[in-house]
Amino acid sequence: MLAALDHPPDALCAIFGFLLFEFIMAQAILVLFTAFNAFLMVVKERRLSLGKLDWRLLVGTLGFPFVIGSATAGYGLLGPSGAW
Repeated sequence: MLAALDHPPDALCAIFGFLLFEFIMAQAILVLFTAFNAFLMVVKERRLSLGKLDWRLLVGTLGFPFVIGSATAGYGLLGPSGAW
């Protein structure tokens, strides 16, 4: 009940929204990659080997949401009256 009487500061809310956006989108991208990899292994009978290039998966998974989240935060769309 105490939380309903007062809301967090705007900057803290924007940071929380940015982190939520970052990790929700990163999880969605990683799930899509895992599903695509399972499709290749089961249906096409091929193995997707990343090898030494597995850093690209990490950069894509965390980098793409970071760029989009930074743009939305730059325009002030994150916060108490924004999307998150």
